[in-house]
Amino acid sequence: MTGRPSPLERVLSALPPRLAGLFETGLVAIETVPAESMPHHARTILRKGDFRFTIQVDEEVAAAASPTALRGMVRHELGHIFLAHFGPEHAACALPCNILAEEAEVNHYLPEEELLAIEEAFTAVLLLRLARRGGPLLAQLAASLGVRSALVRPNMVSAMAGLSPDLPPLWRYLHPLLHPLDEPLEASPCGGIQVEEGALGEAMGVAAALATSPRGKEAAAELGGHRQSWGSAAGESAITWKTPPLPAWAQEVMAWARRMAKRDWRLVRTRRRPRVDILRATRMYIPDRGYERRRRRTRVAFAVDTSGSMARDLHYAHPAIRFLLAHGVEVHFLCGDVRVEVDALLRPGDEIPEPRGGGGTDICPLVEAAVAHRPDGLVVYTDALIPRWPEEPEGTAILWVVPPGHLPPYGEVVVWRPPE
Repeated sequence: MTGRPSPLERVLSALPPRLAGLFETGLVAIETVPAESMPHHARTILRKGDFRFTIQVDEEVAAAASPTALRGMVRHELGHIFLAHFGPEHAACALPCNILAEEAEVNHYLPEEELLAIEEAFTAVLLLRLARRGGPLLAQLAASLGVRSALVRPNMVSAMAGLSPDLPPLWRYLHPLLHPLDEPLEASPCGGIQVEEGALGEAMGVAAALATSPRGKEAAAELGGHRQSWGSAAGESAITWKTPPLPAWAQEVMAWARRMAKRDWRLVRTRRRPRVDILRATRMYIPDRGYERRRRRTRVAFAVDTSGSMARDLHYAHPAIRFLLAHGVEVHFLCGDVRVEVDALLRPGDEIPEPRGGGGTDICPLVEAAVAHRPDGLVVYTDALIPRWPEEPEGTAILWVVPPGHLPPYGEVVVWRPPE
């Protein structure tokens, strides 16, 4: 009878093949260590004479975290290796600005779902340790007060540094702006790779050998394909709708959709019979038929950005679309990350298809596909973490639903605020 998997077995089983194959090179190892000997939940070290990087994971975290969180933790540590966060210029700076810049750069390449899963795992372990040291009541109090672990977010560090939104949050951009750090950060960064004194040259040699090996190239492709904002890879993952409350911005979208409604003259059967004598004289009389001006049902396209950075917030599109359908608006629902994954015409009473995505971000294909359906108007729901804005389409009114601080180059704007 097979027992429960060990913490190390849980970590290894959570890795995709291309990342798991990296540990067969002998240049990278992974181990779980007792919590009391770990200053952080995970770290990467290089001991002098080992000629390999060793990823260490807290045993308690490895036993409690979900596979998504474990995969994200290993991907995070491998990111430090491939981004060479151990150079001599890094060693010369021991200020928090260096750690923040490194953490922001690494987390830029992690999918949002993995970042959220890591935060959930760290929070669970934090509350467990509080209960162990101070009793269950202390842990319950902390949970009720919303105490939780927070990772360093690239957009947060970019805003702190004053980095242009046109530039990705890379170390070489952030570190000069953050040095010296003027503002404290309410997060606990773990820093880059810890190289033993005198082993810096060894670390650089191991990293170079790893980057040029076939397994290393496969792993680098796996890591680079999950950038949150400017990635080029399609996620292709099925996403199950959650049911958050109706967001406030849905009312503004509804009001905008009503303005898009048009009135058409149509030849319809009517009870208001025209004057028979006049029409008979002009030979234009058609019994019981006439022209009436009727409001045509509004049809809007609703494009949802389902890239990795929208993993938490995309679900607010579901009640917003359902709200439009309940008011008689036809919705052409489109969603995707770097390409269109779902394209469906919805009428009142229809079920909303499950979204797909989770990869990089490029909303241009979404906008182009939506405009091709010739809707009365187009709603684009995105966090605006995009490499470029689409060209302004002709003949289609656009409503952007974006977070504060983003100003699209055209169209009307409704601001949505991410949940706290």
